[in-house]
Parts: sequence; C-alpha cells; structure tokens
Amino acid sequence: MPDNQFSFTVFGDSRSYSEKWQIISEATLDTDFTLFLGDIVSKGYSQADWDNWFKYGEKFISREPNQSIEILVQPHLLPVMVAGKVRGVVRL
Repeated sequence: MPDNQFSFTVFGDSRSYSEKWQIISEATLDTDFTLFLGDIVSKGYSQADWDNWFKYGEKFISREPNQSIEILVQPHLLPVMVAGKVRGVVRL
C-alpha cells in the first residue's frame, strides 16, 4: 500500500462465541488498525469467559508491534484483575 493509505477493521460483540471470535479476529490480522467496540465477554466476572476470549483471540492480541488495536472499554463495567485473573467487576 502507498504510504498515505491504510486498512482498518471495526467489529465487536465477541462475547462467548469463541469459535466465531477466533475466525473474525484472525480475519483482521492483515489490517493496519482495528477498533474493537465490545462487548468482550458475556459475564465480566467469569474467569472462563476471559480465559476463552484470550485463548481464541491469541493471534489477534499478539499482532505485530506496528499494527494498532484499540479496544473501547465500557466505562460502567470494568474487570477487576488480581494476580492475572479476573476476580470480579466494578460498576462505575
């Protein structure tokens, strides 16, 4: 691509659809920029939901350093991480 052009994707609602999340997230790997709009998981307090999101989105999350991923976090519901595990959610 010429220097003044770029490619991007916008998507969201991975929730608990692990296999679909993997297919869609991997389809974005060749774009320069990705905007993920959320809902990331169905239950923010569920460790299994988060584990599956990271497992099935591994290639998406570990993209090349020159590729940008922006995740818009819903400010009213944030996961609480303790020792690398989701331990609950905070409602703002």
